[in-house]
Amino acid sequence: MRSRRFCFFLSFIMIFGTVLMLFGCSDDTLEEVPISRETEVTSDEENPHNEAAEDSDKDTVLVYVCGAVNSPGVYSLEASARLFQAVEAAGGMREDACQDAMNLARPLVDGEQIKVPTIEEAKAGEAGTEPGADSTSEPGSGKININTAEESELTSLSGIGSVKAGSIIEYRSSHGGFSSIEDLMKVDGIGEGTFDKIKDKITI
Repeated sequence: MRSRRFCFFLSFIMIFGTVLMLFGCSDDTLEEVPISRETEVTSDEENPHNEAAEDSDKDTVLVYVCGAVNSPGVYSLEASARLFQAVEAAGGMREDACQDAMNLARPLVDGEQIKVPTIEEAKAGEAGTEPGADSTSEPGSGKININTAEESELTSLSGIGSVKAGSIIEYRSSHGGFSSIEDLMKVDGIGEGTFDKIKDKITI
C-alpha cells in the first residue's frame, strides 16, 4: 500500500517538474525574441516630413507683379524677399517705368499686388499717390492700404506716429498681412479709440 503511494507521489513530482520545464523554456523563448520597431520608425519618419512641408508653405509668399514690368504675373518668392526681388522675378522694369516711385527695399506681403507705375503715371499721381510714393492706396478711394503702406503713409493717419507705424509694419510682416481692417486693433498700442478715428481712411 505504501509502495503504491510512493510510486504515485513520485509520478506526480515528475509530471510537475516536466510542466515547469516546459513553461520555463517558453518564457525564455519569448524573452529572446526581439521586439520589432518597424511601426514606430515609420511613424517617426512620417511626422518630420509633414512638418517640413508645412514649414515650406510658410517660407514663401505669392505676389502679383504688374504695370511697367517686362513679364507681369503671379510669382512665388521667399517670405524674406524684398520688393526689388519681386520686380526682378517679373523680368525687371520697362524703360518707361518710374524706378523712384517705389520703395524697392520694403518686405513683401503674401497676396499683395505690386504695380510698377510708368513715369507719366507717377507724375500724374495715379491712384491718389504723390509722385515718388509707392502706389499702396486703393485706386480712386484715397484710402491707405494697411497691408502695403509705407511708414510715411501710415503716419499721415490720425493717432499713428512712427512707433505705431513701425508696429503695424512688423505685425503684417510676421503674420502675413491683415485679413480685415479690424485686425489693426491686434497691433500693440492701437486700441478701439484710435481705430475709430482712422477706420474710414484705411483699407486692405
